[in-house]
Amino acid sequence: SLGLNRRTNSSDSMRQYLTPDVLANQVRMERSAFSGAFVFVEGDSDERLYSLFTDPNLCKIVIANCRPQLFEIRSILEQSNFSGFLCIADADFDHLKGVTPPPSLIFTDWHDMECYLLKSNALERVLHENGDATKIAIWKRDNKVDDVRLYLVTQGASVGYLLFHSLESDLGLNFKGIDFEKFTSKTTFIANENNLVDHVLQLSSNPVINKSNIKSEIQKLRRKDFDLWQVARGHDLVHLLCFTLRTAWKRGSSSLLSASVMEGVLRTSYPIDSFSSTKLYGSIRQWEIQNSGKFKILK
Repeated sequence: SLGLNRRTNSSDSMRQYLTPDVLANQVRMERSAFSGAFVFVEGDSDERLYSLFTDPNLCKIVIANCRPQLFEIRSILEQSNFSGFLCIADADFDHLKGVTPPPSLIFTDWHDMECYLLKSNALERVLHENGDATKIAIWKRDNKVDDVRLYLVTQGASVGYLLFHSLESDLGLNFKGIDFEKFTSKTTFIANENNLVDHVLQLSSNPVINKSNIKSEIQKLRRKDFDLWQVARGHDLVHLLCFTLRTAWKRGSSSLLSASVMEGVLRTSYPIDSFSSTKLYGSIRQWEIQNSGKFKILK
């Protein structure tokens, strides 16, 4: 049985066996015993957030383990005319590229699921609990910052622009293991573009790529005046938030949170009613209506 929670089946040792065909077949087999909706999401963290809003008696969340597998599962089930399933994918850069999702697939409002958390007042709750209000106020005054949230997404978008250019130009740069301390000021938290490019090229073991061309292309993207919440990756913003709390904003001797723990804290701090105002919520409700109420997902 797939069950609501597939975390126990998504360990590294099992993941290689959970191919799109396997997951699609398991759902089709389970249809005889479960008449509700199946919701496919990319990863564990997506399941943890969306399970807050879904009714476990009416739908089951299935973790596809990555975005490409999610798309392939959708295609398999569509071709077999399987009804009562919906896929939710991080938009990544697809909104910026004007990509329209195919049937039975919904994109997040912004770049990824973590953006929902950071755009809500979960950010203020985390800063109140883990940051020093006086230090933050002084830092804002000294750096002439009115909106901490806007400041974070502006700096975090530097990585997003570089990733977007890498994907569009097929550079194949590696962004795993990005360390904000390698290219971000410990006092102002401003991302140094030169150091960022050097850092990513080092991670990619590809120093021969022309750095000047990369910087030029990033500036072209910046001039397009994109919505920064479509550019920045939520994971990067969480890492940057942890960086600020380890350095200038830390409250006394409070424990230092890792990025993965911080994401969990943000999820538990996320106001449930914030989700009902998102486009994703409206799209899920519309899907329920289109299915004549036969399949329901949301509480």
